[in-house]
Amino acid sequence: MITMKKNEIIFTSDGFNVCYEKRRYELRAIEKPSAGRLKATVKACRAEAGGDGAKVGFHIDTVDFYLSRSRRGFIVEASRFFQINPLQIEKDVARLITQLENYLIKRAQAALPQPPTVSAKDQAEGEKLGHHRDLIGEILRDMEKLGMVGENVNALTAYLAMTSRLMDNPLSLMFLSSSGSGKSFLQDTVLSLCPGDSLVKVASLTDKSLFYKGENALAHKVLALEEDAGGEGAAYSLRILISAKCLVIETTVRNAMTGKLETQSSRVNGPVSVFFTSTNPALDPETRSRFLVLSVDETPAQTKRIIEQQKRAHTLEGITRRKIGEAILSRHHAFQRLLKPLTVVFQDKPLLGFETDRLCFRRDHPKFLQLILAVAFLHQMQRPIKHHPAIGDYVEVMAEDFQTGKRLGMALLGGKEELSAPAQELLTLIENYVRGQKRQRGDVEFCRRELRETIGWRETRLRMYLKELVEMEYVIALGGRQGCLFKYKPVVLTKTSQPSRNFATPFARS
Repeated sequence: MITMKKNEIIFTSDGFNVCYEKRRYELRAIEKPSAGRLKATVKACRAEAGGDGAKVGFHIDTVDFYLSRSRRGFIVEASRFFQINPLQIEKDVARLITQLENYLIKRAQAALPQPPTVSAKDQAEGEKLGHHRDLIGEILRDMEKLGMVGENVNALTAYLAMTSRLMDNPLSLMFLSSSGSGKSFLQDTVLSLCPGDSLVKVASLTDKSLFYKGENALAHKVLALEEDAGGEGAAYSLRILISAKCLVIETTVRNAMTGKLETQSSRVNGPVSVFFTSTNPALDPETRSRFLVLSVDETPAQTKRIIEQQKRAHTLEGITRRKIGEAILSRHHAFQRLLKPLTVVFQDKPLLGFETDRLCFRRDHPKFLQLILAVAFLHQMQRPIKHHPAIGDYVEVMAEDFQTGKRLGMALLGGKEELSAPAQELLTLIENYVRGQKRQRGDVEFCRRELRETIGWRETRLRMYLKELVEMEYVIALGGRQGCLFKYKPVVLTKTSQPSRNFATPFARS
């Protein structure tokens, strides 16, 4: 038996109990309130005169306390049950409304995400990482311990983009490569180093789903999609969220009190860093332009390294290395939580040497700048923190930050802007093949089978990126009537073969 004193309140897992004189009210199934509704199931209980809490009958009803008709009905039935003046029950109801509103305020506050706590040990490890003289090298070595092989440029760029979620203009990444190349593993490995409260991973998004997230549910977080196919319906909202750093939608709803239609506005704040993988080189250009596009290394040498790593993972050394993975994750999570949302500024007007002859540079230049700023932001524990009355605390880009960002930018943005990285690599292979054949037999035309046997690509992959080269008019398709082979030849051979994407790391590993 529960014994309650006068005016005592006992909170339960799904509501609360309150006692006025000899009248006990148990409130359950309390609905989320709105401007015109405050609904709960109320159980009115009568206690014995001795006050030992034993119940003698009850009256139960679902009451909308903001609706006078519902209140009147409960007051009449409760006064009949308690056999007292309805005015006394009306006073009880007024007190219940106040206590319900206070309860809901406390419940909403308790539901707010609490700032994560970092243990003293993890904080010490995070600060140690932040002050490491070779911070970039240490990050890459940690990812190697988690199973990453090579891909240092892509891995570092992805880590910088993940870290940039704390900045005002975060980077968003698209991993564009062939199926089975390891792009999902690369994305998952990097994002495993992001604190869980800063990461939102989804398999699919509908066209309006992002508009109804909580107001700050995505602010300064990473939104990760498994595949671009899962976000096709949300492509427009993703573009707006990245560019405008907020989403606003207005819908028509009926006012519960007046019955009239009204406009209700919903807002989702950014900024947010978006990650997703794709195998489609013909992705919508409007969506693609918002992202820094990364392509994983698909060379035979990289395949050999991956196979060797897969074998080592089952050795005693590999199994032992996996055991320390949790310590690595804890260290990076602590490091990421210790980073402060500082402003990063250039010391002087930077001379980046970016070309100006193509319109796409207007879009790529901010990405180039943001890479450099993200490098400086990552090293904030090693930089003097300054203060300005207008912008608050800030750090300046140092010469080494500029050089690191520049080398990343040259590796990522230095290819043909209109071609995906696999298509650029295929174009190089085709030109090298044609040059070799020209020396033997003059003018060269080739079919897919000849090219497939020469370069070792799978048919599906070759067909996809050869189609891209044909559409962009780097390669001409000849013939192809029913029953005849398709023949191809490059439009113009460059003086020297186009270099494929530079996958070799510019960052020395100690």
